[in-house]
Amino acid sequence: MMKAQPYLFILPVIIINPSHGGHNNPSLASWEQIDRLVFGRYTAGMTEDDSVEIFALTNQALYENLLNNDSLPAGNADKQFVPLGQEKFELVKELMQQVPSELLKEKEVFIGSPDSTDGGGIYIEVHDTEEKRFWLIDNNTAHIPQYLRSFVATVNAKINMLR
Repeated sequence: MMKAQPYLFILPVIIINPSHGGHNNPSLASWEQIDRLVFGRYTAGMTEDDSVEIFALTNQALYENLLNNDSLPAGNADKQFVPLGQEKFELVKELMQQVPSELLKEKEVFIGSPDSTDGGGIYIEVHDTEEKRFWLIDNNTAHIPQYLRSFVATVNAKINMLR
């Protein structure tokens, strides 16, 4: 009788590294290339309605995501946008121009430790005609690069104005 021989099977493994995915190939160089800016925040410990707030901004209009839920936003997460009025658009219309060029060069998707201590984070997603990129940025400014600190404060202020 033959003795069973142990075999070592090597299975190919695909590791998904969010910092080097095709969606984060940094070809966008400046805000002028952005067709749409999706921005928002997510915070643990708030009411369910306020735990995730996501908006989309184009050069002509502002939209709000109706699917604000408890899950973290991600580049491919379901979103259902509805238009907001002109007065809300006027409050945030310059936000696209305020996206730091350094962010557009950033290869990491997670900047700082967003939501590591229930502090939540900022969600930024930019689109041009060929590419979509996104980042999850820590709300704690001590954990993020200097170039992002005023932008994070601005995004939070704009979201507060839209409430």
